[in-house]
Amino acid sequence: MRLVGFSGGSSWGDGKLGWASESRASRERVVQAQEATMAALNIPSAADIERLTRRVRSVSQRLEGIEGAVDRLDERLAMLSTPGSDPDQRLGAIESKLDVAARGSRRCTSSSGAR
Repeated sequence: MRLVGFSGGSSWGDGKLGWASESRASRERVVQAQEATMAALNIPSAADIERLTRRVRSVSQRLEGIEGAVDRLDERLAMLSTPGSDPDQRLGAIESKLDVAARGSRRCTSSSGAR
């Protein structure tokens, strides 16, 4: 590596740039070796941890939505199980209203046919 060459025609800046690029290349090789070692030891990188963190947040938000839906369903079931809201009683009331409506409809039909 040449840092200074007064008589060789190279300047201090050329040597400095060469040293900096060699330093950068060495640093990249060290980082690659570190990543390979961490992968071999099954140690997650910072990027792996960040991806996992985002995924856990996403799952957490989905779970909160499911919990909200379950809470709403629980409230609706609680309303159905309160006294006076027995499904059989409600069905009976609906059937009797339908019978009344059907009889009224038959009366209207039979009275219009008599004219």
